[in-house]
Amino acid sequence: MRVFAYCTELAKAAVGKATGVEPVTSPPLTASTFDPEWLEGRDVIYFRLHGMDGQAGWFGEGTGPLGFGKTQMLALGLGQLRDVNLGGAVVIVANCYGANDDPMVQALYDAGASAVIAGPGKNLALGDRVVGTDLLARWVIAGLAVGLSVKVALMGAKARLMASIWRRSDSDALEFKIMGRETIGGKNDE
Repeated sequence: MRVFAYCTELAKAAVGKATGVEPVTSPPLTASTFDPEWLEGRDVIYFRLHGMDGQAGWFGEGTGPLGFGKTQMLALGLGQLRDVNLGGAVVIVANCYGANDDPMVQALYDAGASAVIAGPGKNLALGDRVVGTDLLARWVIAGLAVGLSVKVALMGAKARLMASIWRRSDSDALEFKIMGRETIGGKNDE
């Protein structure tokens, strides 16, 4: 299973544990230093960056006075997805506001993703612990690795999360679903 992960620097430990790969992080990467060709030739791509409501791009974390003591820097933008070929990869987006109205979701489909799994609103994650969306991603990847379809792998991952539904981050991850291909304007084919 060829997996790629791109996350905030603070999420590196949890994302690495969840995906089984060494993730690239923002910082030090930014949109100007991230090479979109790294996304090609993958079976699964996992993003755990920051999405912001109404923004066409995803952000990393730096130091400074903005937002929760952190400066948000663009980590990946729409323009970077225009010429990349995702070749049918399954993309899991653990960012906040990664659902139907995020133009990045449609851009992932336009770039050749076979499925984009994401959730609405603010999505919860806890430091270096593999919980919530990280745990969901772990089980989706495990299901895909044994040949399950995306839909069945996601259903299995959600079933596993039911055992820890008392944990707010895991309950939140249960809202994730396969986004429709025509996501602009909120249409979803599920």
